Amino acid sequence: MIVDETTRDYLLYLRNLAQAVKVPSRKELLKEEKKRNSCLRQLIENDAKFEISTLCEVRVSIDLELREELNMKKEKRARVFIRMAGNGTKTIKGLEDEVKSSFRAVRNCSLAFSAELPQVLQNGSIFCPGDDDQRGDSSNPNKTFWVVDSDNLVAESFRKANEFFSSHNQQLPQESQSRLKRPSILIHVMKDTNVPDVEYPSYLKNMPNPKETKEMTMLSFYSFPPGGITDPEDFLLFLKQAWEPFDALGRVYIAEEGINAQMSVPTNV
Repeated sequence: MIVDETTRDYLLYLRNLAQAVKVPSRKELLKEEKKRNSCLRQLIENDAKFEISTLCEVRVSIDLELREELNMKKEKRARVFIRMAGNGTKTIKGLEDEVKSSFRAVRNCSLAFSAELPQVLQNGSIFCPGDDDQRGDSSNPNKTFWVVDSDNLVAESFRKANEFFSSHNQQLPQESQSRLKRPSILIHVMKDTNVPDVEYPSYLKNMPNPKETKEMTMLSFYSFPPGGITDPEDFLLFLKQAWEPFDALGRVYIAEEGINAQMSVPTNV
């Protein structure tokens, strides 16, 4: 199909092409997520049949400072099920992989962890401390958490969770609602301050404030690189972080085949 690049039809052609290549990629992502959830559901169902649990319920919370830095408005807590025999209960790398699979926004961050045993309420639910309105060491809701910064401490933390699960249930009758179904632990995720901050790119230094502009520059571009885009989701996060300082607006289509964008950017930057 030959389209004149100087006409409006050409822009419509590019938009339709981007939408066409985006759908299969989206379907693949949904298919993979559905497969993962199906496996997890089967594990949970099988887990309930045995006295010795094969899964650990991990209540993960993201530190307020890290959420603000990454602009995580909705993602702040998650309930993650980790196989007791898997790497997620044995190594820092394994635990980090489990957390990053549930919080895509932190996938490119260096993380630090702390842990605490759960506080079980009378109805069997687990109390998780909140930090939305807490600031400063004096009011830190996670001050009782212990640092988890090595493979040995990861394994020790999950061993404590398993022991707590056994001792807690032994003290309660079978019909008690306060009994735990499986081992549980609280994991708090923070930014790893031991990793040096990435230096700001030179083009951001002394950049005018984009909010002070009176004009916007319109941009339209596309690219279909020979090697494609290996991980569109990762590339999306990269672009969001790269363009956020410019207050850029617009619509960007990203797929494994390439990128197509129509944007407006403050003229003074």
